[in-house]
Amino acid sequence: MTNGVAQADSACGKNIRCRRPVPVVEWIFHSPERPTGEKAEAKGYRDTGACRRMRTAGIERSLISWVRMAPQTSADLITNLKNSRESVREALAEITEQDACRSPGPDRWSALECVEHLTIAEEAMLGRLKAGESLAEPIHLPEREARMAAGVSGRATRVQAPATALPTGRFGSMAEALERFCAARGRTLEFIETAPNLRALQVTHPFFGPVSGYELAMIMASHSVRHATQIREIREQFK
Repeated sequence: MTNGVAQADSACGKNIRCRRPVPVVEWIFHSPERPTGEKAEAKGYRDTGACRRMRTAGIERSLISWVRMAPQTSADLITNLKNSRESVREALAEITEQDACRSPGPDRWSALECVEHLTIAEEAMLGRLKAGESLAEPIHLPEREARMAAGVSGRATRVQAPATALPTGRFGSMAEALERFCAARGRTLEFIETAPNLRALQVTHPFFGPVSGYELAMIMASHSVRHATQIREIREQFK
């Protein structure tokens, strides 16, 4: 994925034609009922080998497991937020301060930059939660929530962060960056623990557009898992 867009041979979904770039939100939310074969051609889809591989790789088959994985209650969500914070701590536990500042390659973030990005994003998303719009009826779409959690936490597809969330070297050490991230996550937990019903709150995410407050908090947990995995990859590269 480049600049938040998956190319046409990377994913297919209902009402998504493989002749054009596919926005990240459509890639994650594509329907498992997309037509194939002659029916697909009749509707203007190209059933490319890449699309078939994407489907058989588990995007559709694992929907049930995704639903089971996604948090379903506020207590589950709080547990996921705490566990994902610990995932970041654990990923950083065996990396030296020197290695934390090293980039693993051209145009790749260092571990320190990953944590800086996590902190910026956490603070920004918490601000969106606090400014959310109340809804008359709560939004509860378990399959969409599960697909979103899987899409954000997985690292199969690279996503370009918004300019406002890019690391700029604002932290002098890994300890300072981790402290700031954990403090931001602590404020997120405080808000969620006192919020009456996050599913009755609507906010806007830079990639996904309008989502419920619950979905945004779930994205925050999954986002931490994604970058904890990235930090572990960096750590292994420097061994």
